[in-house]
Order: sequence, then structure tokens, then C-alpha cells
Amino acid sequence: MIAADELCLDELCTYTKDFLLNDRESLKSNLVLLLHVTTEFDQFMRISQFYKETYRQNPSLIFKAKDFT
Repeated sequence: MIAADELCLDELCTYTKDFLLNDRESLKSNLVLLLHVTTEFDQFMRISQFYKETYRQNPSLIFKAKDFT
């Protein structure tokens, strides 16, 4: 996602966003990493909004995420 954004590969960014938004389990299992990445880049605002809504509804998801350290 970062490389696609840096290289201005808009189609790849769009595909990645759509894929991740449709595969909610991947989003939840990589919550911390993807939350960090999506808040850094405006291109991924939809994913960032999904995360904010998700962890507002269930804050414990952050602590249960596989990548939480």
C-alpha cells in the first residue's frame, strides 16, 4: 500500500483498498499495522474510517489483534 501510494499507482491503491474493505477479517487481524499505515496516507481514508468505527464499537479488538505488541 505504501509503495503503491509513493509510486502514484492509483489503480493499485484502489484495488488494495477495495480488497481490504471486502476482506474484513484481514483488516481485523492486521489492525495495528494497517491502522498505522492508513492514518499516514490520505489515499486510504476509507480504510482508516472503517478502523475508527470498528475499534470505537469494540476497543478490545486492538488488544486481540495478532500484530499488537
